[in-house]
Amino acid sequence: PRERGVQAPRQVLEAEEVKEARRALLMWEDFRQRKSITKVKKMREDQRALPIYLYRDQIIHAVRNHQVVLVAGDTGCGKSTQVPQYLIAAGFANVACTQPRRISTMSL
Repeated sequence: PRERGVQAPRQVLEAEEVKEARRALLMWEDFRQRKSITKVKKMREDQRALPIYLYRDQIIHAVRNHQVVLVAGDTGCGKSTQVPQYLIAAGFANVACTQPRRISTMSL
């Protein structure tokens, strides 16, 4: 027995309800994409602000022309996080990054 005024759930949505749901989903997806794009833009800006970014092309050139390349710089300049990305983006397939301490290696 049903309570008075309570309707049974419908099994089929009306065409207008489907359109409204689609609009809501599109708005939600648009919101998520914009949020994601904003995060990517911020990340790119942060990467360009690192001191190592100024030497990006020189590092890639050195790796192309020499068997061994050592990159030295202050802590936090982007050596460990950015140089491998630069090399992969430049088309290098095998990239290794060594660390002097085990804990640093594990965090990468």
